[in-house]
Amino acid sequence: MTLELSNSNESPKLAVIVPVYKVEKYLPKCLDSIINQTYRNLQIICVDDGSPDKCGAILDDYAKKDSRIIVIHKENGGVSSARNAALDFIHESWTLEPLICSKFITFVDPDDYIDLCAYEKCINVLTNDIDVLAFASEYVFDDGEPDPTGSCDKGNSLGLIGKHDLSEQVISGTSFSLCNKIFRSKIIFENNLRFPDGLSFEDAYFSTLYLCHCKTIWFEQSLFYKYLRGRVSSITGVADV
Repeated sequence: MTLELSNSNESPKLAVIVPVYKVEKYLPKCLDSIINQTYRNLQIICVDDGSPDKCGAILDDYAKKDSRIIVIHKENGGVSSARNAALDFIHESWTLEPLICSKFITFVDPDDYIDLCAYEKCINVLTNDIDVLAFASEYVFDDGEPDPTGSCDKGNSLGLIGKHDLSEQVISGTSFSLCNKIFRSKIIFENNLRFPDGLSFEDAYFSTLYLCHCKTIWFEQSLFYKYLRGRVSSITGVADV
């Protein structure tokens, strides 16, 4: 796997956080969709949350082939703990060297994947006055075929597209899904935002808190994120519905 990494100071670095637990069947497809993004200036932080299968070895093999991948091995603590470990890693860089730290942060679950052009198209619209970007997502099966019911998450229930001020109405209509958003590191760290340990719907908790500190949002309607349909998620511990 030969990669030509971007070292351009003109392209802001995007951190992609992947919490990993018992997903060895799905993990390579997830990682391939990230490392092959057309946007190259990525920091890919994969947290092996004490996975008992081959996930840890898979992550280490990928890290040997792509220097953008950082693997954190830790004892099992749950998805919030894994995501917080990655945020803490980024925060240390943000504290010491804020100018070269990842400017944006996004999340991918290890049994899902993302379109190869997603991050390039999103970064291009994240101007200085956009605090968060939400793109659309769809449900797919193992073979990549879309759910025939057409189930998808457009990022909001109001039919909004493009830039909008975050009024109370816009916030209440915004999807609280985590993995279909790109966040600003500065807002996360200046407000000490983290995921709650032992609390269900931790992604909704984090997204809601983050939105409360934002002024503007951009809604991108492209179906960039692919949620795997039809298995019990090892990350969430609940069945897909």
